[in-house]
Amino acid sequence: MRLAEKLAGDQRRQLIASLNGARAESVNEDGSLVLFHLESYARPAYEGQHAFPVEGTMLDAGRSEVSVALYAEENNRIYELEFIRWAEGDLISPDWSSLQVS
Repeated sequence: MRLAEKLAGDQRRQLIASLNGARAESVNEDGSLVLFHLESYARPAYEGQHAFPVEGTMLDAGRSEVSVALYAEENNRIYELEFIRWAEGDLISPDWSSLQVS
């Protein structure tokens, strides 16, 4: 929601509405990639994704810097959330209290 709050107008409203009915599924063991499934929405065949024009940074429990990116599919519906840990190793419990959004 903190990323969505930085968006403007219709994009913000649509993202918040989608998040309210979304189910998140972690794709890998460390939770660094999360796919969203939207209630009552049939996704079109995959033809790529694009980043929302907002990103975040935070620390994880290992005190490593982590970038946070949110992606949409071709209809601008939320698709995935990615955590990119810049230190070696897997993501370790993101520290949401440290999230800075730009």
